Amino acid sequence: MTMKGITGYLLVLLIAGVASAFWLESSGLQVSNVNEFILLSCVLSGLGGGLVNCLRAVYLKACVRKKWDADWHPWYVIRPILSAITGATAYVFIRAGLFIFGGQGELKQWSIYGYLAVCFIAGYNVQRFLEQLEVISEALFGIKKKSTPQEREQP
Repeated sequence: MTMKGITGYLLVLLIAGVASAFWLESSGLQVSNVNEFILLSCVLSGLGGGLVNCLRAVYLKACVRKKWDADWHPWYVIRPILSAITGATAYVFIRAGLFIFGGQGELKQWSIYGYLAVCFIAGYNVQRFLEQLEVISEALFGIKKKSTPQEREQP
């Protein structure tokens, strides 16, 4: 896949994400099933964060630094998908009460922006989000963090 192919792929995902957001907004789901509406919005917000990161990386690598490296192609393909997943994961952590928006577990109209902001950030910076998950996992369940950067990169 070429740089143009990667850029095209990212732009297609962006268009699909924006179209999905418009469909979601007009679907009436926010009235009939608020939790499902917010989850899907969080997935799209995470995807948006990942796409911003990837498109910025294409610009920096290809235009500014002029150091396009084909070894990074899988990252450009996988990263938006991983970002959408982290958006959904952030939603779960917010709903579990690890982040609080609104009041008393009650979803208020304005609080969706807090969800979307956290999910966008999680999608934009997946590595830091996963590091925070490791901290939470260790605190709640005693699961030890991987100690070296090389170990953290291994599946």
